[in-house]
Amino acid sequence: MSERDILEKAYKEASELNSDDIPSMIKKDIDILITNIESNKSLISALTTSLLKKVLF
Repeated sequence: MSERDILEKAYKEASELNSDDIPSMIKKDIDILITNIESNKSLISALTTSLLKKVLF
């Protein structure tokens, strides 16, 4: 399975999720993370690198 296939599969699974299935604590934490990313672009680079390492290795 190629990297693209993995990402497409993950995207498909994520798009099928119902937001009601996600606990409110996680939603709150994600909102905080998104706010921090908007104010600090270097976090985007760090998160991207971390996610790619987890997907590829």
